[in-house]
Amino acid sequence: MLVRTVFIIAFVASAVLAEPVKYLDCGSKVGQIVSVDVTPCPKEPCDLIKGGNTTIAVKFTSKEVVNNATAVVHGILAGVPIPFPLSNADGCKDSGLECPLKSSTTYMYTTILPVKSVYPQLKLVVKWELKDEKKDDIFCFEVPVQIVKK
Repeated sequence: MLVRTVFIIAFVASAVLAEPVKYLDCGSKVGQIVSVDVTPCPKEPCDLIKGGNTTIAVKFTSKEVVNNATAVVHGILAGVPIPFPLSNADGCKDSGLECPLKSSTTYMYTTILPVKSVYPQLKLVVKWELKDEKKDDIFCFEVPVQIVKK
C-alpha cells in the first residue's frame, strides 16, 4: 500500500512540474508549436538551477517534409542574443525525432539543457529554434527564465 501511495504522489508531482509554460512563438515557419514544456518549472519565469539539468519538450506539427533538423539556442540579455552552445544540436539524434519528418505529422522534440554552475545568476529570455536543412525555423519559441542557485 505504501509503494502505491508513493507512486501516486510521484506521478501527480511529475504531472504538475511538466505543465506547459507560456511562450512566445518567434517565427515558426515549417512547423506549428502545440506546446512547450520546461521541467522543472513550477512557476514562471522558469528557474534554471545552476549545476542542474532542465528538460525541454516541444510538441509540434510539421507542415513540410524535413530531412535534417538543427537546434540553435540563444540567451537574450537586454535585447542582445548571445549564442548558447549545445552538446547535441542535431535535432534528429537523441531527441525523440527520427528524420526525415513527415508533413502533417505531430512530433515531440525533447532535450536536456545542462545549466553550468559557472553561469551567473540572472534573468533572461531563452530563444530556442529548431531549423531545417534550408535554415528555416521548424519552430521558434522564447520563454523567460532565471538562473538561480540550488
